[in-house]
Amino acid sequence: MATRKKYGATKEDLKQRKEENEKLMNKSNTTKASKNNQKLLIILPKNGTKEIIEKLKKILDKCESGTTHIFLLHNDQKMKTTYTIDYNSNSQDKIIELVGKENVLLGK
Repeated sequence: MATRKKYGATKEDLKQRKEENEKLMNKSNTTKASKNNQKLLIILPKNGTKEIIEKLKKILDKCESGTTHIFLLHNDQKMKTTYTIDYNSNSQDKIIELVGKENVLLGK
């Protein structure tokens, strides 16, 4: 027969609850970390023109400040920009419209 602790829970019950809480805490911390400090890689076309870069700059200038860091890839050269934006469906749609869905990669 299991020994009851304070509030009617056994040691096994308390251990199980503790493990479940730790799993939940780790999961929520991971979720928060994945939402913060994301990296958005925008691949510019090989024949990328100043016009495309200027349009992209206007889009990024209009975005609210956030935690998604913007990187550009042009002719196999990756460049970090000074932009950190709130990457949401509105900004996503505008960037995809400019460079194409296959040229927009979101990662951690």
